[in-house]
Amino acid sequence: MKTLLSVIILTICLSTVHDSKRNVNNRVPQFSRLINGNPTTIDRFPCMVALVKVYQQNSFCGGSIIRKYWVLTAAHCIVNNTKLVKESILEASDSFKNNQVIVRGNTTYDDGSEAYKSDHTVALYLFHEGFYKEGDKITSNDIGLLKVKEPFTGVYEKTISINYHEREPAYSPGWGRLQFDPVIRSRRLYYIVRYKVDHTTCVFHLAMRGVDAEGKLCVFSEYSTACKGDSGGPLIQNNLHLGIVSGGDPGCFVGNTDVYTNTSSYVNWIKSQIFKHESYIG
Repeated sequence: MKTLLSVIILTICLSTVHDSKRNVNNRVPQFSRLINGNPTTIDRFPCMVALVKVYQQNSFCGGSIIRKYWVLTAAHCIVNNTKLVKESILEASDSFKNNQVIVRGNTTYDDGSEAYKSDHTVALYLFHEGFYKEGDKITSNDIGLLKVKEPFTGVYEKTISINYHEREPAYSPGWGRLQFDPVIRSRRLYYIVRYKVDHTTCVFHLAMRGVDAEGKLCVFSEYSTACKGDSGGPLIQNNLHLGIVSGGDPGCFVGNTDVYTNTSSYVNWIKSQIFKHESYIG
């Protein structure tokens, strides 16, 4: 197998955290998140935000601040995935259409318990017109944008640039359960360290699953993984945005290859959408 490029994934500002969380099971339930991650704080990842349903008050996806009013996330965090798979209808979920989603930043905990947390109203949601999903298979063009009404001005609400250097270390953050049975859910932000798979191996791996590698990155870690709920979060390197958590093993096995949307492949789409909707107030 080709050598894996040492690249670590993160959600914003780099910094090593010494605390860690370990899970001896190789398989974890698909509703768990950031398996075998390390606890961290928002000051280390200030570009990280949580997408929260107001009637649940906990995150279902993550995102990254890329402009004063803009968040980058995954398309499948925004669309009605059931309708897309069963009826081939590409539209936003009811939660977004009914204005029941907020963007929460400036906080280490996703449940709103911190006094200095900052909630932002979603003014506009956009997803790539070519987004496609088939059951549990990896998605294509899994990228979306959210524009908020209130600007990101919190102490720990910082933008992240889009680009990367292949051989530099990076991290992947998120909120979620530490254990499924019995349920132990963390409201605190965690991160995992991962490694980028070289392009040739990524193409081969995805071809074996019947998936086109265009616009995608493959990442690997022997003892940790992202899972459902981490979707939309960033792959970060030196405060540069590499990718968006998109898909992986439906059973969330550690040691398998996960797939991220390659941010650099969509720079023109991101810029065009922001330019087109910059004056939109909502």
